[in-house]
Amino acid sequence: MTHGRKHPRPSFRDLCRDAMPEILSRLEARAVTANRIAKTAASPAARATAYSIKASALSQGIEAQGFTVRSDDRGRQHLVRVEMASGRVLHMQIGAMTDEARHTPSVIATIGSIPGSSIDFN
Repeated sequence: MTHGRKHPRPSFRDLCRDAMPEILSRLEARAVTANRIAKTAASPAARATAYSIKASALSQGIEAQGFTVRSDDRGRQHLVRVEMASGRVLHMQIGAMTDEARHTPSVIATIGSIPGSSIDFN
């Protein structure tokens, strides 16, 4: 008697790919909630913490290549626009991005094209 499987087990890569939409959705919810809290926070410390959480969630989405980064539409050189999986957009300071997110090829091309940008990627 053989114990062969009728359906092969999915690979780790398959599991990760299948989970990505939910992961991106949760990162988006975290970023949006943190942004709301930051805008209404009474203390500077609470505001800074909320913006840090927002930047972390957005950076993770960028690193997963599920969020798209564009230069700021108003030409503010210290900000980027991050479009999340749903199409919703939040702004983030370039300096708040993680090194991994900042070194994602699409991000380098986007923020590297900002006129007068003095970003050092090394």
